[in-house]
Amino acid sequence: MVVEKVHLLSRCDVMMPLEKMPKRENLFGLPYNPIRFDDALALLLATAKKPFFRPLSVFTPNVQHFYLYNKLPTFRAAYNACDLSLLDGMPIVWVCQLLGNSNVERIAGSDLFVTLLPVAINEGLKVCILGGDPGVADKAVEFLCGTSNRNGNVFTLAPPRGFEKNVGLNETIISDINAKSPDFLFVALGSPKQELWIQSNLTHLRAKVVIGVGASVDFVAGVQKRAPVWMQGCGLEWLFRFATGPWRIKKRYIVTNSYFVIYLMRKMLTRLLCFRKHSVAADSLSSGKIKLFGYLLDNLTIDEAISRVDEFIHSDRLHVMTCINAAKVIHAQKNELLRKCILESDMVVADGMSLIWSSRLLGCPLKQRIAGCDFFQKLLAYGQMREYRFY
Repeated sequence: MVVEKVHLLSRCDVMMPLEKMPKRENLFGLPYNPIRFDDALALLLATAKKPFFRPLSVFTPNVQHFYLYNKLPTFRAAYNACDLSLLDGMPIVWVCQLLGNSNVERIAGSDLFVTLLPVAINEGLKVCILGGDPGVADKAVEFLCGTSNRNGNVFTLAPPRGFEKNVGLNETIISDINAKSPDFLFVALGSPKQELWIQSNLTHLRAKVVIGVGASVDFVAGVQKRAPVWMQGCGLEWLFRFATGPWRIKKRYIVTNSYFVIYLMRKMLTRLLCFRKHSVAADSLSSGKIKLFGYLLDNLTIDEAISRVDEFIHSDRLHVMTCINAAKVIHAQKNELLRKCILESDMVVADGMSLIWSSRLLGCPLKQRIAGCDFFQKLLAYGQMREYRFY
Protein backbone atom coordinates (compact mmCIF):
# COMPACT_ATOMS: atom_id res chain seq x y z
CA MET A 1 0.00 0.00 0.00
CA VAL A 2 2.86 2.38 0.84
CA VAL A 3 4.53 1.78 -2.52
CA GLU A 4 1.26 2.45 -4.33
CA LYS A 5 0.84 5.74 -2.42
CA VAL A 6 4.28 6.98 -3.41
CA HIS A 7 3.67 6.07 -7.06
CA LEU A 8 0.38 7.95 -7.15
CA LEU A 9 1.72 11.02 -5.40
CA SER A 10 4.41 11.41 -8.03
CA ARG A 11 1.71 12.10 -10.63
CA CYS A 12 0.79 15.57 -9.36
CA ASP A 13 3.62 17.52 -10.96
CA VAL A 14 1.88 19.22 -13.91
CA MET A 15 -0.98 21.67 -13.50
CA MET A 16 -3.82 21.76 -16.01
CA PRO A 17 -5.70 25.07 -16.48
CA LEU A 18 -9.45 24.93 -15.89
CA GLU A 19 -10.19 26.22 -19.35
CA LYS A 20 -8.59 23.05 -20.74
CA MET A 21 -11.20 20.75 -19.24
CA PRO A 22 -11.87 18.11 -21.92
CA LYS A 23 -15.10 18.25 -23.84
CA ARG A 24 -17.71 15.86 -22.50
CA GLU A 25 -18.43 12.69 -24.45
CA ASN A 26 -20.79 9.82 -23.76
CA LEU A 27 -20.86 6.04 -23.84
CA PHE A 28 -24.34 5.06 -25.00
CA GLY A 29 -25.66 8.08 -23.11
CA LEU A 30 -23.49 7.87 -19.97
CA PRO A 31 -21.44 11.10 -19.89
CA TYR A 32 -17.69 11.06 -19.30
CA ASN A 33 -14.71 13.36 -19.74
CA PRO A 34 -11.80 11.84 -21.72
CA ILE A 35 -8.84 12.78 -19.55
CA ARG A 36 -5.66 11.20 -18.19
CA PHE A 37 -5.07 10.60 -14.47
CA ASP A 38 -2.33 13.25 -14.23
CA ASP A 39 -4.47 15.93 -15.87
CA ALA A 40 -7.48 15.09 -13.71
CA LEU A 41 -5.42 15.51 -10.53
CA ALA A 42 -4.01 18.80 -11.76
CA LEU A 43 -7.47 20.06 -12.66
CA LEU A 44 -8.94 19.19 -9.26
CA LEU A 45 -6.02 20.70 -7.35
CA ALA A 46 -6.18 23.89 -9.43
CA THR A 47 -9.91 24.19 -8.70
CA ALA A 48 -9.37 23.67 -4.97
CA LYS A 49 -6.78 26.46 -4.87
CA LYS A 50 -8.94 29.03 -6.63
CA PRO A 51 -11.40 31.35 -4.79
CA PHE A 52 -14.78 29.73 -4.20
CA PHE A 53 -17.27 30.25 -7.01
CA ARG A 54 -19.46 27.17 -6.91
CA PRO A 55 -18.83 23.50 -6.07
CA LEU A 56 -17.33 21.28 -8.77
CA SER A 57 -19.05 17.88 -8.67
CA VAL A 58 -17.03 14.79 -9.64
CA PHE A 59 -18.44 11.31 -10.32
CA THR A 60 -16.53 8.14 -11.23
CA PRO A 61 -18.67 5.87 -13.44
CA ASN A 62 -18.31 2.09 -13.46
CA VAL A 63 -20.50 -0.77 -14.69
CA GLN A 64 -22.88 -0.40 -11.75
CA HIS A 65 -23.30 3.30 -12.56
CA PHE A 66 -23.99 2.40 -16.19
CA TYR A 67 -26.79 0.12 -15.00
CA LEU A 68 -28.22 2.74 -12.63
CA TYR A 69 -27.97 5.43 -15.31
CA ASN A 70 -30.25 3.41 -17.56
CA LYS A 71 -32.63 2.21 -14.84
CA LEU A 72 -32.96 5.12 -12.40
CA PRO A 73 -34.14 8.51 -13.79
CA THR A 74 -32.94 10.47 -10.74
CA PHE A 75 -29.49 8.92 -11.05
CA ARG A 76 -29.43 9.76 -14.77
CA ALA A 77 -30.33 13.37 -13.99
CA ALA A 78 -27.55 13.57 -11.40
CA TYR A 79 -24.97 12.29 -13.88
CA ASN A 80 -26.10 14.60 -16.65
CA ALA A 81 -25.70 17.54 -14.28
CA CYS A 82 -22.29 16.63 -12.80
CA ASP A 83 -19.27 18.72 -13.81
CA LEU A 84 -16.62 16.03 -14.23
CA SER A 85 -17.15 12.34 -14.95
CA LEU A 86 -13.99 10.24 -14.64
CA LEU A 87 -14.01 6.64 -15.82
CA ASP A 88 -13.58 4.24 -12.91
CA GLY A 89 -14.53 0.82 -14.30
CA MET A 90 -12.05 -0.92 -16.62
CA PRO A 91 -14.82 -2.47 -18.76
CA ILE A 92 -16.12 1.06 -19.39
CA VAL A 93 -12.60 2.21 -20.31
CA TRP A 94 -12.10 -0.72 -22.71
CA VAL A 95 -15.36 -0.06 -24.53
CA CYS A 96 -14.53 3.65 -24.92
CA GLN A 97 -11.16 2.71 -26.38
CA LEU A 98 -12.75 0.12 -28.63
CA LEU A 99 -14.98 2.86 -29.97
CA GLY A 100 -11.98 5.01 -30.83
CA ASN A 101 -11.18 7.16 -27.77
CA SER A 102 -7.58 6.44 -26.84
CA ASN A 103 -7.25 9.43 -24.50
CA VAL A 104 -8.95 7.68 -21.57
CA GLU A 105 -7.61 5.65 -18.70
CA ARG A 106 -9.04 4.34 -15.49
CA ILE A 107 -9.34 6.98 -12.76
CA ALA A 108 -10.69 5.11 -9.76
CA GLY A 109 -12.34 7.08 -6.98
CA SER A 110 -10.18 5.13 -4.52
CA ASP A 111 -6.99 6.25 -6.29
CA LEU A 112 -8.19 9.86 -6.31
CA PHE A 113 -8.85 9.70 -2.57
CA VAL A 114 -5.50 8.08 -1.76
CA THR A 115 -3.66 10.63 -3.90
CA LEU A 116 -5.50 13.86 -3.21
CA LEU A 117 -5.83 13.63 0.57
CA PRO A 118 -2.09 13.68 1.43
CA VAL A 119 -1.37 16.28 -1.27
CA ALA A 120 -4.16 18.54 -0.03
CA ILE A 121 -2.95 18.32 3.57
CA ASN A 122 0.66 19.01 2.59
CA GLU A 123 -0.45 22.10 0.67
CA GLY A 124 -2.61 23.43 3.50
CA LEU A 125 -5.98 22.75 1.87
CA LYS A 126 -9.04 21.90 3.95
CA VAL A 127 -10.63 18.49 3.58
CA CYS A 128 -13.91 16.98 4.77
CA ILE A 129 -14.81 13.28 4.59
CA LEU A 130 -18.51 12.45 4.77
CA GLY A 131 -19.52 8.84 5.31
CA GLY A 132 -18.35 5.56 6.75
CA ASP A 133 -18.93 4.18 10.22
CA PRO A 134 -17.76 6.27 13.22
CA GLY A 135 -13.98 6.33 13.46
CA VAL A 136 -13.34 4.73 10.07
CA ALA A 137 -12.58 7.98 8.23
CA ASP A 138 -10.25 9.09 11.04
CA LYS A 139 -8.38 5.81 10.76
CA ALA A 140 -8.03 6.31 6.99
CA VAL A 141 -6.68 9.83 7.48
CA GLU A 142 -4.20 8.61 10.07
CA PHE A 143 -2.95 5.92 7.71
CA LEU A 144 -2.50 8.29 4.76
CA CYS A 145 -1.27 11.40 6.56
CA GLY A 146 -0.27 10.46 10.09
CA THR A 147 -1.67 12.18 13.16
CA SER A 148 0.95 14.94 13.02
CA ASN A 149 0.11 16.00 9.46
CA ARG A 150 -3.53 16.94 9.88
CA ASN A 151 -2.92 20.51 11.12
CA GLY A 152 -6.62 20.85 11.88
CA ASN A 153 -7.38 20.88 8.16
CA VAL A 154 -9.18 17.51 8.04
CA PHE A 155 -12.52 16.80 9.65
CA THR A 156 -14.80 13.82 9.32
CA LEU A 157 -18.53 13.28 9.58
CA ALA A 158 -20.12 9.86 10.09
CA PRO A 159 -23.88 10.49 9.95
CA PRO A 160 -26.33 7.69 10.77
CA ARG A 161 -27.78 5.62 7.96
CA GLY A 162 -30.75 7.30 6.31
CA PHE A 163 -29.72 10.80 7.39
CA GLU A 164 -30.45 12.13 3.90
CA LYS A 165 -34.14 11.34 4.39
CA ASN A 166 -34.31 13.40 7.58
CA VAL A 167 -34.56 17.06 6.55
CA GLY A 168 -33.38 18.44 9.88
CA LEU A 169 -30.44 16.07 10.19
CA ASN A 170 -29.42 16.63 6.59
CA GLU A 171 -29.44 20.41 7.10
CA THR A 172 -27.29 19.98 10.20
CA ILE A 173 -24.74 17.95 8.22
CA ILE A 174 -24.64 20.62 5.51
CA SER A 175 -24.21 23.37 8.13
CA ASP A 176 -21.30 21.47 9.69
CA ILE A 177 -19.64 21.15 6.28
CA ASN A 178 -20.19 24.79 5.36
CA ALA A 179 -18.82 25.95 8.70
CA LYS A 180 -15.44 24.58 7.61
CA SER A 181 -15.71 25.59 3.90
CA PRO A 182 -13.57 22.65 2.74
CA ASP A 183 -11.56 22.73 -0.44
CA PHE A 184 -12.26 19.01 -0.95
CA LEU A 185 -15.38 17.17 0.18
CA PHE A 186 -15.09 13.39 -0.20
CA VAL A 187 -18.52 11.77 -0.07
CA ALA A 188 -18.24 8.09 0.84
CA LEU A 189 -21.87 6.97 0.97
CA GLY A 190 -21.84 4.37 -1.82
CA SER A 191 -23.85 4.43 -5.04
CA PRO A 192 -26.43 5.58 -5.86
CA LYS A 193 -26.83 7.40 -2.53
CA GLN A 194 -23.71 9.58 -2.81
CA GLU A 195 -24.42 10.78 -6.36
CA LEU A 196 -28.04 11.58 -5.52
CA TRP A 197 -27.02 13.36 -2.31
CA ILE A 198 -24.35 15.42 -4.06
CA GLN A 199 -26.71 16.53 -6.81
CA SER A 200 -29.57 17.32 -4.42
CA ASN A 201 -27.43 19.40 -2.06
CA LEU A 202 -24.73 20.81 -4.33
CA THR A 203 -26.12 24.33 -4.50
CA HIS A 204 -26.21 24.49 -0.67
CA LEU A 205 -22.59 23.40 -0.16
CA ARG A 206 -19.62 25.70 0.32
CA ALA A 207 -17.04 23.18 -0.84
CA LYS A 208 -14.89 23.78 -3.89
CA VAL A 209 -14.59 20.17 -5.09
CA VAL A 210 -17.11 17.46 -4.19
CA ILE A 211 -16.13 13.89 -5.13
CA GLY A 212 -18.06 10.65 -4.71
CA VAL A 213 -15.51 8.04 -3.56
CA GLY A 214 -17.67 5.06 -2.56
CA ALA A 215 -15.86 2.47 -0.43
CA SER A 216 -12.47 4.23 -0.64
CA VAL A 217 -12.46 5.15 3.05
CA ASP A 218 -13.18 1.54 4.05
CA PHE A 219 -10.39 0.30 1.78
CA VAL A 220 -7.76 2.62 3.27
CA ALA A 221 -8.92 2.00 6.85
CA GLY A 222 -8.78 -1.76 6.33
CA VAL A 223 -12.49 -2.34 6.92
CA GLN A 224 -12.74 -3.79 3.41
CA LYS A 225 -9.89 -5.38 1.50
CA ARG A 226 -9.16 -3.97 -1.94
CA ALA A 227 -8.09 -6.19 -4.82
CA PRO A 228 -4.34 -6.67 -5.42
CA VAL A 229 -2.73 -4.11 -7.71
CA TRP A 230 -2.29 -6.63 -10.53
CA MET A 231 -6.04 -7.37 -10.51
CA GLN A 232 -6.81 -3.65 -10.58
CA GLY A 233 -4.54 -3.21 -13.61
CA CYS A 234 -6.14 -6.15 -15.43
CA GLY A 235 -9.67 -4.89 -14.84
CA LEU A 236 -10.48 -7.74 -12.44
CA GLU A 237 -11.16 -5.73 -9.28
CA TRP A 238 -14.86 -6.53 -9.64
CA LEU A 239 -14.03 -10.26 -9.64
CA PHE A 240 -12.12 -9.91 -6.37
CA ARG A 241 -15.01 -8.09 -4.73
CA PHE A 242 -17.42 -10.65 -6.14
CA ALA A 243 -15.37 -13.50 -4.64
CA THR A 244 -14.74 -11.92 -1.23
CA GLY A 245 -17.83 -9.75 -0.71
CA PRO A 246 -21.17 -10.58 0.93
CA TRP A 247 -24.15 -11.86 -1.05
CA ARG A 248 -25.53 -8.37 -1.71
CA ILE A 249 -22.26 -7.53 -3.52
CA LYS A 250 -22.36 -10.78 -5.49
CA LYS A 251 -25.97 -10.12 -6.49
CA ARG A 252 -25.10 -6.58 -7.58
CA TYR A 253 -22.30 -7.76 -9.85
CA ILE A 254 -24.42 -10.54 -11.35
CA VAL A 255 -27.19 -8.07 -12.22
CA THR A 256 -25.12 -5.09 -13.36
CA ASN A 257 -22.40 -6.98 -15.25
CA SER A 258 -24.95 -9.14 -17.07
CA TYR A 259 -26.90 -6.03 -18.02
CA PHE A 260 -23.77 -4.31 -19.31
CA VAL A 261 -22.66 -7.28 -21.43
CA ILE A 262 -26.12 -7.80 -22.96
CA TYR A 263 -26.55 -4.06 -23.58
CA LEU A 264 -23.13 -3.88 -25.21
CA MET A 265 -23.78 -6.88 -27.45
CA ARG A 266 -27.07 -5.40 -28.62
CA LYS A 267 -25.46 -2.05 -29.37
CA MET A 268 -22.54 -3.63 -31.17
CA LEU A 269 -24.87 -5.76 -33.26
CA THR A 270 -26.88 -2.67 -34.19
CA ARG A 271 -23.67 -0.83 -35.04
CA LEU A 272 -22.51 -3.75 -37.16
CA LEU A 273 -25.73 -3.76 -39.17
CA CYS A 274 -25.62 0.02 -39.60
CA PHE A 275 -22.02 -0.07 -40.80
CA ARG A 276 -22.89 -2.65 -43.39
CA LYS A 277 -25.85 -0.67 -44.64
CA HIS A 278 -24.13 2.69 -44.83
CA SER A 279 -20.84 4.03 -46.02
CA VAL A 280 -18.88 4.18 -42.77
CA ALA A 281 -17.32 0.78 -43.20
CA ALA A 282 -16.76 1.39 -46.90
CA ASP A 283 -15.00 4.66 -46.17
CA SER A 284 -12.74 2.96 -43.63
CA LEU A 285 -11.86 0.15 -46.03
CA SER A 286 -11.30 2.44 -49.03
CA SER A 287 -8.94 4.65 -47.04
CA GLY A 288 -6.85 1.59 -46.20
CA LYS A 289 -7.01 2.35 -42.48
CA ILE A 290 -9.40 1.36 -39.69
CA LYS A 291 -9.65 3.18 -36.37
CA LEU A 292 -9.58 0.76 -33.45
CA PHE A 293 -8.98 1.54 -29.76
CA GLY A 294 -7.98 5.05 -30.82
CA TYR A 295 -5.30 3.93 -33.27
CA LEU A 296 -5.35 3.86 -37.08
CA LEU A 297 -4.51 0.36 -38.27
CA ASP A 298 -3.50 -0.38 -41.86
CA ASN A 299 -5.95 -2.85 -43.37
CA LEU A 300 -3.48 -5.09 -45.17
CA THR A 301 -2.71 -8.73 -45.79
CA ILE A 302 0.79 -9.89 -44.95
CA ASP A 303 1.77 -9.78 -48.63
CA GLU A 304 0.43 -6.23 -48.96
CA ALA A 305 2.42 -5.26 -45.87
CA ILE A 306 5.57 -6.70 -47.47
CA SER A 307 4.88 -4.61 -50.59
CA ARG A 308 4.41 -1.51 -48.42
CA VAL A 309 7.79 -2.12 -46.79
CA ASP A 310 9.32 -2.47 -50.24
CA GLU A 311 7.95 1.00 -51.07
CA PHE A 312 9.43 2.34 -47.83
CA ILE A 313 12.84 0.95 -48.77
CA HIS A 314 12.83 2.78 -52.10
CA SER A 315 11.82 6.11 -50.56
CA ASP A 316 14.18 8.77 -49.26
CA ARG A 317 13.37 8.72 -45.53
CA LEU A 318 13.18 6.49 -42.47
CA HIS A 319 9.89 4.67 -41.87
CA VAL A 320 8.59 2.97 -38.73
CA MET A 321 6.29 -0.06 -38.66
CA THR A 322 4.53 -1.30 -35.53
CA CYS A 323 2.71 -4.58 -34.83
CA ILE A 324 0.22 -4.17 -31.99
CA ASN A 325 -1.90 -6.57 -29.98
CA ALA A 326 -4.30 -6.18 -27.05
CA ALA A 327 -1.49 -6.27 -24.46
CA LYS A 328 0.37 -3.48 -26.23
CA VAL A 329 -2.80 -1.38 -26.45
CA ILE A 330 -3.38 -1.77 -22.71
CA HIS A 331 0.26 -1.03 -21.90
CA ALA A 332 0.13 2.11 -24.03
CA GLN A 333 -2.60 3.52 -21.76
CA LYS A 334 0.01 4.29 -19.11
CA ASN A 335 3.13 4.50 -21.26
CA GLU A 336 3.03 7.79 -23.14
CA LEU A 337 6.21 6.99 -25.07
CA LEU A 338 4.75 3.73 -26.40
CA ARG A 339 1.47 5.45 -27.23
CA LYS A 340 3.34 8.18 -29.14
CA CYS A 341 5.38 5.58 -31.07
CA ILE A 342 2.22 3.79 -32.19
CA LEU A 343 0.48 7.01 -33.21
CA GLU A 344 3.49 8.27 -35.17
CA SER A 345 4.28 4.98 -36.95
CA ASP A 346 4.04 4.93 -40.74
CA MET A 347 2.40 1.52 -40.71
CA VAL A 348 0.47 -0.14 -37.87
CA VAL A 349 -0.81 -3.69 -38.27
CA ALA A 350 -2.81 -6.02 -36.02
CA ASP A 351 -0.75 -8.76 -34.41
CA GLY A 352 -3.41 -10.11 -32.01
CA MET A 353 -6.58 -12.00 -32.94
CA SER A 354 -8.52 -9.99 -30.36
CA LEU A 355 -8.02 -6.92 -32.57
CA ILE A 356 -9.21 -8.85 -35.62
CA TRP A 357 -12.36 -9.99 -33.78
CA SER A 358 -13.00 -6.46 -32.50
CA SER A 359 -12.77 -5.04 -36.02
CA ARG A 360 -15.26 -7.62 -37.27
CA LEU A 361 -17.62 -6.84 -34.40
CA LEU A 362 -17.53 -3.16 -35.36
CA GLY A 363 -18.28 -3.92 -39.01
CA CYS A 364 -14.88 -2.82 -40.35
CA PRO A 365 -13.05 -6.16 -40.55
CA LEU A 366 -9.29 -6.20 -40.84
CA LYS A 367 -8.13 -8.47 -43.64
CA GLN A 368 -5.63 -10.57 -41.76
CA ARG A 369 -3.68 -10.97 -38.55
CA ILE A 370 -0.05 -10.03 -39.19
CA ALA A 371 1.96 -11.59 -36.39
CA GLY A 372 5.35 -9.99 -35.87
CA CYS A 373 7.25 -13.29 -36.05
CA ASP A 374 5.46 -14.40 -39.24
CA PHE A 375 6.01 -11.02 -40.84
CA PHE A 376 9.71 -11.06 -39.96
CA GLN A 377 10.26 -14.51 -41.46
CA LYS A 378 8.45 -13.62 -44.66
CA LEU A 379 10.19 -10.25 -44.93
CA LEU A 380 13.55 -11.93 -44.37
CA ALA A 381 12.92 -14.39 -47.23
CA TYR A 382 11.69 -11.58 -49.48
CA GLY A 383 14.68 -9.41 -48.62
CA GLN A 384 17.19 -12.15 -49.32
CA MET A 385 15.61 -12.66 -52.73
CA ARG A 386 15.92 -8.90 -53.39
CA GLU A 387 19.42 -8.82 -51.84
CA TYR A 388 18.39 -6.29 -49.14
CA ARG A 389 20.67 -5.73 -46.18
CA PHE A 390 19.35 -6.50 -42.70
CA TYR A 391 20.61 -5.29 -39.33
